[in-house]
Amino acid sequence: MRRMKIGCCLGLSLSLLLAGCGQDGHDSSTATYELKIVYEEASSDVQGQYVAQFEKLVEARTDGKVDVVPYSAGQLGDNEDHLKMVEDSAVQAAVTTPSITGSIIPENQVLSVPFVFSEDMDVNFEVLRNSEALNEDLASIYKERGLSVLSFWTEGFMAWTSNRPIGDPAAMAGTRIRTMTSPMLLKFYSAIGANPTPMDAGEVYTALQTNMIDATGNPLFFLYSGNMAEVQDYLTLSRHHIYVTSTVFNSSFLQGLDDDTEETIREVVGELEAWSFKTQKEANTEALAAMRESDMEVVELSDAQRGAFRDRSDSVRESVGDVAGARAERIMGKLMSEVESEQASGS
Repeated sequence: MRRMKIGCCLGLSLSLLLAGCGQDGHDSSTATYELKIVYEEASSDVQGQYVAQFEKLVEARTDGKVDVVPYSAGQLGDNEDHLKMVEDSAVQAAVTTPSITGSIIPENQVLSVPFVFSEDMDVNFEVLRNSEALNEDLASIYKERGLSVLSFWTEGFMAWTSNRPIGDPAAMAGTRIRTMTSPMLLKFYSAIGANPTPMDAGEVYTALQTNMIDATGNPLFFLYSGNMAEVQDYLTLSRHHIYVTSTVFNSSFLQGLDDDTEETIREVVGELEAWSFKTQKEANTEALAAMRESDMEVVELSDAQRGAFRDRSDSVRESVGDVAGARAERIMGKLMSEVESEQASGS
């Protein structure tokens, strides 16, 4: 019921804006558009910077024809709410993390599985931009729900914080680690001996402070902005996974735009792939430097140590089809081949 009320209220303004433009809203000389976009982080984090840049460029290049209205973390529900709101036309777009929305699109769980992407972030950048597995196969599943994925992009390598050193799976044994609500991620942490504990990101600091959990994982900038250095002793640079997010639009909204406006939005999102890659790199580099200056001990896993975690997670990657279906299994296989091919071409 709450989502229905939100959808009715938020969708009304777009209808009013287009009411004077003909039934199809395609009169390019008079049409104006309100574009509500939701995202899951604070305005100062990478997603917030991304949306601010999107707003700036779209509004400037459309001469104010598009009014971008952003909503940051918690203002309009959680990540799953965000994707449903785009689907229901309550908002027009979202920056949303696929691995958190596996309950809505099961195949998204492919992007929850560690040790799929490269240790070389430049390789990952090219894969995300050019991947048929993601930009065609997975995106086509979104289309079935009236959603258009304009970009898959990364916010950096995942890292762990904890109150004891984590150098191998034995050190992870019994660790109550906060995770996102993805079945594949739960399977991974169980496979390496941890006790995975799904929890909203906003609850993590207090949970660590009160010893409800022992560890957490996120990109470096998010660990830093969340003040993990205040409540955790160790930072482990594991490079076991990358944080993949996406820019998703309601397909009907895009189709209802005049051609020039739609093209402008698509162009801006395309340009933001390189911009966001540079932004996340800078944010994560600055965060790591700041955490090194704190009381945290920073540990970087060796190839052999990472290999031990990878070996323990082989069965998790092999179970994608059982958990998320045959299409997910095919997407996973293709994605891993694309990573290997890009890695070989750059070596």
